[in-house]
Amino acid sequence: METKSIVAIIILVILLAGIIFSMYFIFEKPEKEKEIIFKNVFFMIKNNDTKESLNENIIINVDGSRYKNITSQIGSFILAKVPINKSIGIHVDIPDYYEFFDNLFFDENLTNDRYIIKLNKKGNITMDYNLLEKEIHMNFYKDGVIKNPVMCIDYSNKFIYFKSKDYSIKNGKINDEYKCFFIGEDFTEKDNILNFNYFGELTKDDYLNIRIYDEDGGKNELLFEKKISFT
Repeated sequence: METKSIVAIIILVILLAGIIFSMYFIFEKPEKEKEIIFKNVFFMIKNNDTKESLNENIIINVDGSRYKNITSQIGSFILAKVPINKSIGIHVDIPDYYEFFDNLFFDENLTNDRYIIKLNKKGNITMDYNLLEKEIHMNFYKDGVIKNPVMCIDYSNKFIYFKSKDYSIKNGKINDEYKCFFIGEDFTEKDNILNFNYFGELTKDDYLNIRIYDEDGGKNELLFEKKISFT
């Protein structure tokens, strides 16, 4: 009888040990494996042209979810603790600059702990034109970065023909009254983009309207507008 009791106790101890061992591998060990290791990364924002540092907000996402916001400092780096072995998304969106996105990945062998965000400031466009006999030549001038410009034009009936400098017609219109076409990233500092032909004499009822949008990021931001009338 005593032997049976000892055997039963041994079996019970083995069963309890097995249960505890199983619980460890089912619950505790995976939780330990999920522990996130963080690394120190120092961020700074700079104007890509002037190289001056900027005091602006930086959004940090981890695996597609919002993680934290930090504010960069002028003249120095700002510290952020980021998890390793995760997809780190960096997003900066401030007025007068092009929106910035980047995806980073840090592992335990991180050697470069500094990351400089280089922002391109949005450029400006100006224009002049030459009124010739039966023809108008338009010259456009770019100062700074224009990423994805689209030109849209509207004109009165006396303008029978216009040609652009090998730029592609845009499918669809930003504005229903305007015909639009892509200028492209090769828009140079000075570019004779448009030539118009017209018939008869131009009067106060005739007009040329020009708009240039930046489609960067699909925002269709108006960069330039010129309305030309004739007397």
